[in-house]
Amino acid sequence: MKNLYTQIGLAVLFFAAACTQQTPAVMEKPFDLEPVKAHINKANETYGLRAKGDPAFFASVYTQGAWVMPAGVPKITGLNNIIAFFKAPADAPPFSVKVTAEEIFGNADNVIETGVYELLDDEGTSFEKGKFVVVWRQEGNAWKIHREIWTADAAGN
Repeated sequence: MKNLYTQIGLAVLFFAAACTQQTPAVMEKPFDLEPVKAHINKANETYGLRAKGDPAFFASVYTQGAWVMPAGVPKITGLNNIIAFFKAPADAPPFSVKVTAEEIFGNADNVIETGVYELLDDEGTSFEKGKFVVVWRQEGNAWKIHREIWTADAAGN
């Protein structure tokens, strides 16, 4: 009888040990920054479309919890407020935006982009230059702007 209790005790012990063993972690695919860099560089080509104020454009570019933080004003949160901020008035002269990423780095959670921008009038004359920092975050299957801050350089620089 003692032998039976010992065997049952050992069986319970082995069963408990087997249940608590860590299963090997599923090998996660390493994060590949190159496709994200390509996405960001392509998005920079269409940055100026923000002035049109198309809600579908903003929903495809900004996360639901996005902030934009322009110099001289409080942060702007929420897609509707961001859309209102970027929408150019009907009587605004046409302009384009040239955005150039200088550095893109990060991981699967956040990718950081730093760079410079330039605003050009319809004749291609520069009227503002500055720098920016953007935090990109994946929402659904797309990388979107989660935080954005920029500031113009001093006039004449």
